[in-house]
This record gives sequence, structure tokens and C-alpha cells, in this order.
Amino acid sequence: MSDFWKITKQDDLILYLEDPLGFWSATVKWDGCIDLTRLFNLPLPITNDPDQLVDMLHLCDINEAIERLQALKELAKAHFAQTGEDYQYWEEA
Repeated sequence: MSDFWKITKQDDLILYLEDPLGFWSATVKWDGCIDLTRLFNLPLPITNDPDQLVDMLHLCDINEAIERLQALKELAKAHFAQTGEDYQYWEEA
């Protein structure tokens, strides 16, 4: 089991997951595609409440997405270090 995810439903082709606090959900399919949902302000379930902000992302190559995000982070770190701005938010945890 993961600290980040709990399985809420599963079958032979699809795995449904949520984070324990209810601000992330994922539908992971057998073909490698993922529907990733991030909620802000209000946790699951998704409602029509205008205060609940929801971002959704469909990925079919998670490794490419991770690689792109890591490259983006490195470019941001280099940029903000060069400008003299406080770039502590981009440092490794």
C-alpha cells in the first residue's frame, strides 16, 4: 500500500485510486493511460460548488510526463538562481 494512494475499486482492466485526504484521484487503465484529477479547496467527491477547483490531466506516457516535469524544474531552478530571486521552492525536498 502507498502513503499517497488507496485503491477504491478495481477490475481486470482499470484501477481506481484516491489519496487518503481526497484531493487526488486517478483512473489507471491497462493500456498505460491515466486520468489524473487534482482538487483544490474542497476534497472529493467532485461537485458543482464554484469553490471546488478541479484540474484533470490525461496521460498515456507517464515516464515522458515525469521527464518533462523534471526538465521544467531544472530550467526553473537555473533561471531563478541566475536572476537572484529566491528559488528555495524549486530545491530538492
